[in-house]
Amino acid sequence: MPRTKQTPALSATPQKDSQFDFLKIKASRVFFLLDLSPQPPEMKTAWVAMLPHMNLAQVDRLIELLEEEIELTLKHAAQHPEQEEFVLKLKSATERYNTAISAADKKTLGVLQSVEARIISGFPLARE
Repeated sequence: MPRTKQTPALSATPQKDSQFDFLKIKASRVFFLLDLSPQPPEMKTAWVAMLPHMNLAQVDRLIELLEEEIELTLKHAAQHPEQEEFVLKLKSATERYNTAISAADKKTLGVLQSVEARIISGFPLARE
């Protein structure tokens, strides 16, 4: 029986790494939104404690609710200029979040380009 040339096997590690990166991004989003949220610190702590026990659909729903809460708070703050502190806090947190996301995007793009180069060159994927 003739042997056929096999393509290099993809390691399970890069896939697990990308899943882990995806979860880190989701968690970062929740932390960012909780940081902005006008909820009391005890409530924020409770959400963080529950996070590891939630499935992705529940995490997505929490993100939606936090975003909606922040949006409503911003509308309220716009009607009441004396609450400018929240808007400043939002701008500062947004800048920190965007910086972190930009760094994560650059890292992920580098990894993807490395994987692509290895696939094209015919070398098996290896952990760097």
